[in-house]
Amino acid sequence: MTKLIGLIDMDHNHNKGTNIYGTPYFYPNLALMKISAYYKKKGYKVEWYTPIKKYYNDYHKIFVSKVFTRKTPMDSYLTKDMIIGGTGYDLSTKLPDKIEHIYPDYDLYGIDYAMGFITRGCIRSCDFCIVQNKEGMIHKHADFEEFWNDQKHIRFLDNNFLSYKNHIDELKKIIDINKRIDFYHGLDIRLINNVNASLLRKIQLWSGKRYTFAFDDIKSKLVIEKKLKILNDNGIKNSEINFFVLIGFNSTLKEDLIRINLLRDNKIRVYVMPYNKTIQHQEQYQKDLLKWVNYKPFYWKMDFETFLKKKKRIIKKEKKDTMLNKFLK
Repeated sequence: MTKLIGLIDMDHNHNKGTNIYGTPYFYPNLALMKISAYYKKKGYKVEWYTPIKKYYNDYHKIFVSKVFTRKTPMDSYLTKDMIIGGTGYDLSTKLPDKIEHIYPDYDLYGIDYAMGFITRGCIRSCDFCIVQNKEGMIHKHADFEEFWNDQKHIRFLDNNFLSYKNHIDELKKIIDINKRIDFYHGLDIRLINNVNASLLRKIQLWSGKRYTFAFDDIKSKLVIEKKLKILNDNGIKNSEINFFVLIGFNSTLKEDLIRINLLRDNKIRVYVMPYNKTIQHQEQYQKDLLKWVNYKPFYWKMDFETFLKKKKRIIKKEKKDTMLNKFLK
């Protein structure tokens, strides 16, 4: 009888094609795809976990992976005999090399693109980030051929690709294969120079994707202005650039607005990322910034002050309508 492996992706709702919060899901779990590939190669049957089969002891092993730290309804499924890993639980858990460096089972999620890491780690030790604690300093992890088999699209998950000493050679290899590329976690703009900027310009991005960077600290303002000029001088337009902007960590509203407006004035798309992702624990100004910046019709059409005035008018009208409805009832 074929042995059965059960998998649980704690961040994903497979029945609805969304994450557990109901939003569209675009982040297949790489570790689970590698575990699936390894056991299928050994002749096992691999499937998404169902509790009834565990009740009848049908599973040989059950693997659980969680990327994010937020609690989910799926946490109630956990039992001591499950093999549990991922940054959502433990930064030290790692796959054995025989699984870590196997070609992933992309059929598990039904995706037609490749994804993986050329490098792991980071040269930065930002207080808000877990990467260096989890992966150490930047180092080569794998050749992209390990997880790519001529798919038209590749999603690189590297956390600080440009800090790798041989990133120029890797960029040249990426250009040579002539595929659509997405640097999913973005690139470190502080490490941009004329050489890597000219190579990045030659890379074909996924349709709709941009060159993505981060503006986490107001102290980086002058550096970012300088690096934007280098990108522009090498043919990368501001309309092709996207920035993540961290708020609610160690910055004031004034500093947040300086960073956001610098990018907005340069016609650069911004995505605000609150440090505290739990909505009920965010200060009101963070919620307002999120709505203004991440909803692009507001971001492009009005400044933050105008947005707040518009919001007050809407709230006032909603209260008036509510009172009128109560009166009419």
